[in-house]
Amino acid sequence: MADFRRWFTVLAVLAVMAFAASAQVGVANGSANSLLACVATAAGTPELRPEGYTELAGDIVISCTGGPVLQIGAAIPTTNIVIYMAPAVPITSRFLSSNGASEALLIIDEAGANITTGVNGPFGPKAPQSLCTTAAQQQVGGSSCNVIVSPQPGVDINGNPVTYEVAGPGPGNLGPAQNVYQGKVGDFGSNSVTFYNVPVLPPATSGVTRTFRITNIRVPVPGGNPSVRCRRSSPPAPTRPSRSAARLSTSALLVR
Repeated sequence: MADFRRWFTVLAVLAVMAFAASAQVGVANGSANSLLACVATAAGTPELRPEGYTELAGDIVISCTGGPVLQIGAAIPTTNIVIYMAPAVPITSRFLSSNGASEALLIIDEAGANITTGVNGPFGPKAPQSLCTTAAQQQVGGSSCNVIVSPQPGVDINGNPVTYEVAGPGPGNLGPAQNVYQGKVGDFGSNSVTFYNVPVLPPATSGVTRTFRITNIRVPVPGGNPSVRCRRSSPPAPTRPSRSAARLSTSALLVR
């Protein structure tokens, strides 16, 4: 089985973004895909004070499609996602503890949005938000927010019954499966925020998308006309990952 443990490195040149992304899960409209592909997208031009110090940046959304169908009951592969601000302005999101745990969040599959999808039950956008703290992400021996592949009935685009793969709580996880991850500021410089051991369940089926929305990032804005560049690097490492040339997307933004 392909190894999906990797680092996603998103470099944001004064990332002042606002997004609208398609919701996760969606409705199946075809057979399984073979390759997992992810793209970071941006939209909108929120107006920020040019000399503000804790300006709320817009959301960053990473959307993934394809990938293999995983074995039911298997642990969902995880990745670390790092956001960088470039030029290297510090991230000024509020610290909620002395170890860098912050108000920055990563929300999987638009949890809590209550958007209708093809899967039955409280999953994807219809799932209640469940927090995985920075401390839980970095437990000795691995994240305590472990999740496994679970089957869930639903319908495809034609109304025919199908089975979707969703995230369920793993052994020792009291559940429900965590779908909101707290960001830790500063592990790779004051201009970075990291989300550790984020589960990436391949959507597999055509018409289904897995999304990761990164929100509550605050930055000082010295003025200028910023843009956004997104890159992915691999493999994971305990130190700052080297950057590859695999570019996810590029978008321009305006600070007023």
